[in-house]
Parts: sequence; C-alpha cells; structure tokens
Amino acid sequence: MNKKQIKGVLSEHLVICDLLKKGFWVFSPHHRQCPVDLIAISEKGTIKLFDVKTKSIRQSGRQKNDYIRRTLSLFQKKLKVQLVYVDHKGKIVYA
Repeated sequence: MNKKQIKGVLSEHLVICDLLKKGFWVFSPHHRQCPVDLIAISEKGTIKLFDVKTKSIRQSGRQKNDYIRRTLSLFQKKLKVQLVYVDHKGKIVYA
C-alpha cells in the first residue's frame, strides 16, 4: 500500500470507531468499486451509507493550499450516501 491508501484505510477505521461509539452496527462492503465505504445501522433500524474521504490540500495551481472538495456521483446521490471527511488530526466531519 502507498501512503495515500494507508491514510484512506486509517480514516475509514476512525469513522468505524466513531460510529460504533454512537451505537451503530457498522459493515464494510467487499467490492472495491462499491459506491459506499461503510454501511451503518442504528438500533432503531435506520440505515446510513457513507463515503469516507481524507481531507486533502491542493499542493499546486491557482487554488494551492485550499481543501479539495469531493462530490458524490449521481448514483451515490440516488442512494443518499453521506460524505464523511477526516482531517490529518483525526477530526471527523459528517457532511
């Protein structure tokens, strides 16, 4: 794994721990090209789908030092997937 992949895995695990603390059951899809990273189910039966992103800062160009803003695909929007950002300090933001 390269550094970017390791950051992504660590971010997903931080979100998993956060969701578990909040009382959710958390599942990870086994398909690499799945439109969601995590599936969480509350004790009341609420199902939430998450796409976890590690916050990244642009290294060059006109928008250097700005955060890179991620968007959901049309299919993810149809599924009502929620973006979750994790910064370099481990802070989690549910968008």
